[in-house]
Amino acid sequence: MKIVAGVSNLDEARWFLRKGADELYFALARFRNHRRASLSFSLEKDADALLRLCAGAGRPLYLAVNEIYPREEYAPLSAAAGRFVKAGGAGLIIRDPGLIKFLRGGGFSGNLVLSTLGHCFNSAAMEFYARLGISRITLPQHLLPSEARGIVQNRRGLETEAFAMINGYCANVDGSCRYHDIESTEEPGYLNCQRSLPARGGRFRLTQLPAAELVRNIAAFHALGVRYFKLGRFHDFERNKRGMLRLSTVRKKLLAAGGRKAP
Repeated sequence: MKIVAGVSNLDEARWFLRKGADELYFALARFRNHRRASLSFSLEKDADALLRLCAGAGRPLYLAVNEIYPREEYAPLSAAAGRFVKAGGAGLIIRDPGLIKFLRGGGFSGNLVLSTLGHCFNSAAMEFYARLGISRITLPQHLLPSEARGIVQNRRGLETEAFAMINGYCANVDGSCRYHDIESTEEPGYLNCQRSLPARGGRFRLTQLPAAELVRNIAAFHALGVRYFKLGRFHDFERNKRGMLRLSTVRKKLLAAGGRKAP
């Protein structure tokens, strides 16, 4: 079982590495990604330092370019991705099918992890992304283990990843919800995403599972064969810390109970 953690600065990266994170990911503010600019690295020198930090710890580092981009942005994104992998980066977290095709067509050799924003809700979607050249599938946050079997246990040998929603998860389908782009009237700002979506006949939001059920889902995904469990980027780093510590405890219990060991 591998723990993947998102980081917004070098101090967070150091903390996660000390606590046993197996992979890190980050974003650059100059490229749009599915979080606010304050959760991205604004300075190239800090991104370079993050690469060196992960290389020294022997941990892979991924760059998130997980939005839909206009065609004119493909070339600069591709050039930056090539430089990132050449400098030691493991690959990209991505959702744009056109950009995936552009990168693979241009000879990009790094790993391409499909973001949860790619909405891979079934095995037909998994086949589509596999043909494009995806290396790993991140399951949508609201997909239950029983619904994910056909994706996880695929014939292509594609690895899968699930968000460890150990501190709760998005109230709406992330990637189809734009509340995070709207200036909040709430304090703190990230509570914007807790609002419901308008729907015919009223308002709509997905049901939040209790904490015990979230832990059971992690165990069920693990039993299916999901290898990677992901922690998102949040403004509240204390929330991130709690998520890491709880997930580490779940990992220890699964291994103690004789669960699948990650190769």
